[in-house]
Formats: sequence, C-alpha cells, structure tokens
Amino acid sequence: MVVMDIRKEECSLTNDTANEMILLNHIKRVIEILSQIEGITLNQQQILATNYLEDNAFETIEEMSNHKEKLTDDLELEERKFERLYMTTKSTLTDKGYVAKLQHEIARVLKLKDSVILLEQANMELVEKDIKEKIGVMELQTPPQVIVNKYKKFAKPSL
Repeated sequence: MVVMDIRKEECSLTNDTANEMILLNHIKRVIEILSQIEGITLNQQQILATNYLEDNAFETIEEMSNHKEKLTDDLELEERKFERLYMTTKSTLTDKGYVAKLQHEIARVLKLKDSVILLEQANMELVEKDIKEKIGVMELQTPPQVIVNKYKKFAKPSL
C-alpha cells in the first residue's frame, strides 16, 4: 500500500514536471512566432520608407502581410494551447523558480506584442502619409448637407 502511494506521487511529480516543460515550450514557441512577425513588420517598414509605390514593391509588402497572417494564426493556436494547459495546471505550479521563469517569458511575450503593435501603427502612418502626398486632399464638389438632404428624400419614412 505504501509502495502504491509513493508510485502515484512519483507519477504526479513526473506529470507536473512534463506539464511545466510543455508550458515553457508553448511560451517559447509564442516568442519565436512573435519575433518572426516583428522582423517581417520591420522589413515592411524599411520598404515603406522607400518609394515603394514607384518601385512596385507593394506586391512584396502584400506577400509579407500574407505570411504574417499565417504566423498570426499559428500564434493564436499556440496561445490557446498554452492557456488551456495553464488553466489545468496552475494549481500545481508551486516551484517559485519555475513561476518566476514563466513570468519572465510572459513579460517577453507582452513586450514583443507591444513592439509589433507600435511597428504596425508606424507602418500605417507611413502609408497614410504617402497616400495623402500622392492623392492630396480630396474636396467634395457638392456640400455635405446637400448630399444628406438628397439621401433623406429617398429614405423610407419610419412607421
């Protein structure tokens, strides 16, 4: 009977250790994918800083965006795997060193996500600036109120 209890405890410890390793592997995979997305976004920014509209580099940017979209799908899948396992094992995570390591890796994930968001915003600003420079400010020939009034004539009366 005592031997059985010890074996159950050993199996439990082994399973907990395996889950800890799997959690770290998931979070490291998330970091790897986010790093790839960050690199692609930086490369896009370099292209956007050139005359990409004149150089026909827009296709390259589009290909990069498609690759980022696939990576984002992979990222979401990996994050879901991590979250599911974390929710089932969080009560067993008692090793302070391991918890600190996990917190450190999660902080890296959050920092990478913030970096990607800022890079994407900067890229959007570059594109908007280029569009404004190429197209200029568009002016409506018809005043907006005239357009609204014409629309109201065709709108169905409410019952």
